[in-house]
Amino acid sequence: YELLAGKVPYPYESASRVMSAQQHEPLVLVSSIRSDVPASIDHLLARALSPDPAQRPPSAEGWSAALHAAANGDPGAVGPPPPAQPVPPTEPDPTATMSPEQLAALRASGRVPASGPPSAPGGPGGPASGPPPGPPPAYAPPPEGLRRKRRGALIAGVAAVALIGLIVGITLVATSGDDPVSASEIWAEPLSTLGNNPFTDSIASTSPILPKSTTLPSLPTNLPAPGQLTSIAGSAPGLYGGTNQLSVCDAKKLLSFLQSHPDKASAWADTLGIAAGSIPEYVAELTDVVLQKDTRVTNHGFRDGKANPIQSILQAGTAVMLDQFGVPRVRCKCGNPLTPPTAIAEAPTYRGTAWRGFNPTKVIVVVATKVVDHFQLVDIQTGKKLERTPGPVVPTTTTTTTTTTTTTTTTAPPAQNITASGTVGATSEYSNEFATGLAVDGDVTTSWFSDGTKTGGNSEEYRWNAPSPVTISKIDVIGNAAHPQYPTGFGFDKVTVYVYDPSGAVAFRQEVALPGTPDPNVTVTPHVVGTSVGLFFEGHEAPDCGGFAELRVYGG
Repeated sequence: YELLAGKVPYPYESASRVMSAQQHEPLVLVSSIRSDVPASIDHLLARALSPDPAQRPPSAEGWSAALHAAANGDPGAVGPPPPAQPVPPTEPDPTATMSPEQLAALRASGRVPASGPPSAPGGPGGPASGPPPGPPPAYAPPPEGLRRKRRGALIAGVAAVALIGLIVGITLVATSGDDPVSASEIWAEPLSTLGNNPFTDSIASTSPILPKSTTLPSLPTNLPAPGQLTSIAGSAPGLYGGTNQLSVCDAKKLLSFLQSHPDKASAWADTLGIAAGSIPEYVAELTDVVLQKDTRVTNHGFRDGKANPIQSILQAGTAVMLDQFGVPRVRCKCGNPLTPPTAIAEAPTYRGTAWRGFNPTKVIVVVATKVVDHFQLVDIQTGKKLERTPGPVVPTTTTTTTTTTTTTTTTAPPAQNITASGTVGATSEYSNEFATGLAVDGDVTTSWFSDGTKTGGNSEEYRWNAPSPVTISKIDVIGNAAHPQYPTGFGFDKVTVYVYDPSGAVAFRQEVALPGTPDPNVTVTPHVVGTSVGLFFEGHEAPDCGGFAELRVYGG
């Protein structure tokens, strides 16, 4: 239709509006736009665009044959006309403004009854008779995701249209280079690869907790058809791996990237059925995990300004983000949105790169059955079972390399809050209203805030100094959650906690990630003698401001 008419039949941005138009609005005939298109082609296009699958040609071959028949002026070869699509009673008759010739052509196409409501040229028309329209289809893909980039000129020859129609009927937009990818092709995507046309930079963790990439074998030939794939509920215990301490996907990086690329954000959101403005809330509810089994999905790469569907198998070990039903929605290596796979009736052709143990007959499909209250995961560090609350990881501590000095100690007295005995300083203050002392005043509703970019950097240091050497047993860093005005959006990506001994050397060091907003509270337990505590913050959530509510140092 677009090749002949120079525009799409239902030019609406909303997928629901397009579906409604398909159900209730008569098709604008191509012959009303260009006179060289015969009525037989009009007739066939009306059938091909019908929302009723029974009215459309049953296959690409049938479509091609029908086009050839219509080009030869044989309307009977394309079958009976589709039934009328009544206009809702609340809307005026859309045929009222048509010329007699257009109305006759429309009725000849079968899109409205030959004995429809009376209508004088240019005059008002009564509502369509007949039963009210049925509900729209349960699902129709967003037309923008399937639409091809418009050619600069129309293809006038009907034979050429038949050829293009056949190609469009059996292929998808290319996902690699410029070669078309067959609708029956499935891509094998190893966990270490970006995949076809990645949406974003990688947001997967670079932590060694993920399986290391290896040299992968070539994809074998003559693979068996997958048959009926095994469906597993997203709430199934042990379906995914993960950790309660470290994130395997960087949600902040994903949000930052999409916010700086609005075209990709729009396509990303549309693929997942949400508004672009709802992306932060949507991502905040996703749970980052690692696949335990090779999993079939519809991956979506970004090409020519659109999200293009790619039937894919993701390797076990791939980091993904799950929705509330436990269904994969984001591939973290490339930021691509994921939707459930599309069934392929014929034996598929596999493309891509295989991995050791790749077997398409053992691939699973994850289905939504219920909202998951707690994910029962396999700990990817220890192999033990663990429970994970949906959403991002909110650690209280993170285990990293700790350097300590050898000290001679006696039985330590009970730890006490010694914060008030020390002095504090910081690399900057946003203003006197958010001074360094507010982070040691014992009040979690007040905060120290730095001035961020005013100092020309993306890091800040806050320092607490003891009056004399003391055994520091515990350090708490409390986030801004209780601040009445600035509870969120003014934290950091991570903090490194240092304890310095009397000589100024590092006696303790621990790095802690600060995912989400507000920043989670942090607790570390140095158990070393020191005279100073340093908090080195990196990655401002807000470029010009960042801080925390309270520092508590315990010792004795």
